[in-house]
Amino acid sequence: MKLQKLMIIDDRIVDRKEIYQKVLSDSFELVFIEKASTLMDRVYTEEVDGYIVDIVLSNWLGKDGKRLPLQEVLSWIGTEKPIILLSNEYNYLVTENELTDLFNTILDTGYRVNPFFLWDEFIRVSNNHPDDLNPITNAIKLSLARHRKSVVKEEAQRFDLGVIAALGEELQPFLQNLKDVENAKFQSIPYSKGVLKTKNGAEIKVIAVQQEEMGTVDTAIISSAIVKEFQLDFLVMIGVCGGRDGHAQIGDIIIPNEIIAYQKGKIGENGLMMDIDISRSNVNLRMTFENKSEQLAENISKKYLTKLVNKFGSPIEVTKPKIRFHEMACGENVVNKEGELERIATDVKKQKLCAIDMETYSIYRLNHFMDVSTIVIKSVMDLSSKKSDKFKSYAAHMSANFLYQVLFEEILKV
Repeated sequence: MKLQKLMIIDDRIVDRKEIYQKVLSDSFELVFIEKASTLMDRVYTEEVDGYIVDIVLSNWLGKDGKRLPLQEVLSWIGTEKPIILLSNEYNYLVTENELTDLFNTILDTGYRVNPFFLWDEFIRVSNNHPDDLNPITNAIKLSLARHRKSVVKEEAQRFDLGVIAALGEELQPFLQNLKDVENAKFQSIPYSKGVLKTKNGAEIKVIAVQQEEMGTVDTAIISSAIVKEFQLDFLVMIGVCGGRDGHAQIGDIIIPNEIIAYQKGKIGENGLMMDIDISRSNVNLRMTFENKSEQLAENISKKYLTKLVNKFGSPIEVTKPKIRFHEMACGENVVNKEGELERIATDVKKQKLCAIDMETYSIYRLNHFMDVSTIVIKSVMDLSSKKSDKFKSYAAHMSANFLYQVLFEEILKV
């Protein structure tokens, strides 16, 4: 069986090499760093399972001519592999408070430091009979095993894409396209996970959630929670929205370049003094979708309408769907007043504003605080002149299946 490999970083390796070999070589393949000048290159290029690092590297000098600081060595190693610390100068470290500072740094940066040994322990074990228990190798093996287990767990919890919707009926059409769907719960948030296979056989691991309540508050809380917990790099919101007469039609796909929170401001004697806020996607939307996706939207619409005809005998009347990248308004209230969206467009000075909803501002705002790419893909269910749920299922189908198709066709790469 192939031995796991350890890199030994010790400025006194010439004096200590024999003891390292006595204690460790039966259980591990050892890589010795004998010169400070080769340390950084070896750390970056040598693939090992873990590191043993002497805390005080007093014989090795850094660029400033002073003792090479351990923190610099740890920064080269990074947080991916286990680190076992070693010292022959424990009393000095305690007296100078260096040990406290070191472990504070480790806690702050997330280095995977596990056992801590004194050099005297290595000397003692090296003098033992070969058949005696070796507590050092056992401790290191346990550390490496725990690391492997945590990596497996992290990989199992890592997803390529997060999808969020305000309502279950908006999310369900997307889930129907996934394989191996399972339901689970993180804290109090139910979610579904599954696999989406692209046309070329690539597998996209997806986590999908629906909100408990509509609105930006639930959107902000749930989206930030799943991005952090599941280490998401990409988050998409799907669902339905209202469209502005003359600027959108039923079934249009809305991928807004910016979203305007239009209800922020100060209430005075003359009503709301608007102080609008704008959030934007951090993805180049037009480059991703324009000239590639409108035919997809038309095909999705035709397929849905054909199913309705086959089921009910008469189609719903809708126009050919378009992809629209113009601004969307986002507020906390359902707008059911003719002319209101026109007023909002005028007040926020966005004459190309094409749609409105109650969640999406939080999605684009999220990428301001977290390292995640965010996109909104919604579809128009009604127009500002006539509020109705008649086309809600159609719009939910358009949004969900448009996302599926751009992933399947590898137009959107996550």
